[in-house]
Amino acid sequence: MMKFEQVINNSDSSLINNVWYAAKDQCLMIEFKNLGCYMYFGVPRRDVDAFGNAASLGKFFHENIRGFFQFVAAK
Repeated sequence: MMKFEQVINNSDSSLINNVWYAAKDQCLMIEFKNLGCYMYFGVPRRDVDAFGNAASLGKFFHENIRGFFQFVAAK
């Protein structure tokens, strides 16, 4: 079972609400405001740290996460 830590909590982003990361598994779980939760695999810690510090979470997601990592809908 993956152990997640919360990276972003109730953001002001219009796209993303919360973000969790399971470091051992390099799994990023993103809760979108209107799309549910998705898990992204093989995401290195440096990308997660940059995501957490990004001025725009949506822009960072589109430029650095979406299309770069395999993902599934979380249940």
